[in-house]
Amino acid sequence: MQPAQSFHQHAARWAEMFAAKILARDGLHLSPRYVSRAAALRLKQGIAALEAYLRRLLFLLALQIEHGLKPDTQERVIYARRSRKNHRRTGFRALPFSGIDFDFSTFSDNAEWGTRQAAKPVRLGPLLQRLKNVRALLADPVARARRLAFHLSRKQPGPLLAPGASGMVRGRDGTEFAATYRALAQAIGEASRARPPPLGPVLRARPRIRTL
Repeated sequence: MQPAQSFHQHAARWAEMFAAKILARDGLHLSPRYVSRAAALRLKQGIAALEAYLRRLLFLLALQIEHGLKPDTQERVIYARRSRKNHRRTGFRALPFSGIDFDFSTFSDNAEWGTRQAAKPVRLGPLLQRLKNVRALLADPVARARRLAFHLSRKQPGPLLAPGASGMVRGRDGTEFAATYRALAQAIGEASRARPPPLGPVLRARPRIRTL
């Protein structure tokens, strides 16, 4: 089952408009090599909001695709490894991180909290590449959502909660963008209550005798 193209276009349109907004906020569309720390922080917050929106969009598409999945009855050899030559890592995870993702190594016991140091400029290249990867997934999320649908059907059966907190996309990011983000949470809750039976684990082939 393929999701409705009109829904994907409607949801991706607001995300693309928000991506253009965060690029034009500090003149980042001109692709400078370095920006101030304040501009880099605003860009990171915008990318985090865009990733949270994309994560909910992928979840809803995966729940729609899940109704058309068929169980794989083909046995797979345990020691066989798939070729990952054409697999391109984007750094984006559809499933949210678990635990506290915070770097405490920047703090020191002898740190002088009363002194202020001059802020160094931040290189913009890695942040723009991260934004480019998110926009590429927004342009064509069906393939990623299909892989997520197989994972959810095998590993996480039953009702699901929408990933991400409501405060990750604020009202100042855009009325339509924030409203669609909140509506995706409600749609995920309704779709997860009508999920089909799980597919079950992948069948593993029995070990073969290689030598006598």
